[in-house]
Amino acid sequence: MIPTNRRRLFEHFFAWHVTGRFAKRFSAVRVRGLEHLRAERDRRPILVVSNHTSWWDPLLMFHLSFRGMNKLEGHALMDAKNLRALPLLGWIGAFGVEIGDKADGERAVQYGAEQLSRAGKFVGVYPQGRERPITERPLGFKQGAARMALLAKVEPAIVPLSVRYEHGRHEKPEVLANIGPAIARAGDEATLTAAMEAAVTALLDETQAAVHTGEHRAWPLYIDGGAGPSVGERVLAGSAPRVHR
Repeated sequence: MIPTNRRRLFEHFFAWHVTGRFAKRFSAVRVRGLEHLRAERDRRPILVVSNHTSWWDPLLMFHLSFRGMNKLEGHALMDAKNLRALPLLGWIGAFGVEIGDKADGERAVQYGAEQLSRAGKFVGVYPQGRERPITERPLGFKQGAARMALLAKVEPAIVPLSVRYEHGRHEKPEVLANIGPAIARAGDEATLTAAMEAAVTALLDETQAAVHTGEHRAWPLYIDGGAGPSVGERVLAGSAPRVHR
């Protein structure tokens, strides 16, 4: 298990960097339900459980904890192999687990539970364990996140998050993040795992319905990447770029 190696000054730079990367690669990052996270910010620690479909997921999780939640002390569990390849992610709160090593998995779960010690602490977990297609059902949540919640000495707010990357009418895709209300820490590991998976699945289904009707376009704009053509495309099309003053 690789513990976090947080560097607070670096987090400020990295949050700025991540904002720019999302703005460059996506036409918009839309976040629905951010108020569910903010309602818990000063009440208790927060455990966010999410589906995992893309390399971008941990960057979004970090941004939501640091910028969206006004500099919460965020942590995220990730594959130790990937953390060794990108050690700077440890500087922003990532901690690593050896996938397939049961003993190391237990150490990572215990470490995550210890981070859930007070209000203002945030841990993000992807219970699927690895990136999976957005269409996969069931999601196949493993029990580590539930065990982490049950081991935490302070009852955390268990907040479900679903993330979808959607190509539509613009050249660049959109990020659609859907956050639900906290679910209760109740039952044993299997019961709580099932509740987590059901909550995230419901959010994914809500997002699917919103995309089908176009309602997702009214979701709050979190990062604006600009949906219009590039400067070069405007020049090729014979129109000068507009300057906003």
